[in-house]
Amino acid sequence: MADPASLSNLRDIVEPAGITWWPPAPGVVLLAVLILLWTAVAALLWWRNRQRNAYRRAALHDLAAIGVRLRSPQTRTDGIRQLSVLLKRVALAAYPRADVASLTGNKWIAFLDQHLGSDLFRKGPGRVLSAAMVEPNSGADLTPSDCDHMVKAVQQWITGHRVEDNASDTDGMGG
Repeated sequence: MADPASLSNLRDIVEPAGITWWPPAPGVVLLAVLILLWTAVAALLWWRNRQRNAYRRAALHDLAAIGVRLRSPQTRTDGIRQLSVLLKRVALAAYPRADVASLTGNKWIAFLDQHLGSDLFRKGPGRVLSAAMVEPNSGADLTPSDCDHMVKAVQQWITGHRVEDNASDTDGMGG
């Protein structure tokens, strides 16, 4: 009989099979599902925010065209009126029609300042807008620098006004 302790009975070590990638471990599957869900929720929130602020992007595009009109003395008065109309359109898109449509003069300016949280229109460069609807040549005495400041004030209102979720208009019809 052969000696079990003999060196001739030695064999190579058998290595176990390598770890396969499939099927993945349950923790990896759970992590992948969570990453997919998080990505889907983030994309949905991004899309909702983008849709909710589409009126702001459109208004900023229109504001750039109006800014060009304000630089020319011949079209400045018309440009100031267009600024006021643009602000009213933006406000109607963001707030209920019943709260915005009837506002004029000082009440309109106060509304703009209230929803921006500043006095940019009562005491700042936006005060020209209240005079634009009353005086026929309200922009005749403005310098191009004054017009630029007014455009910046309108731009600041468009990008910075606060809209509460319960007061916003979800169907985009303005009330």
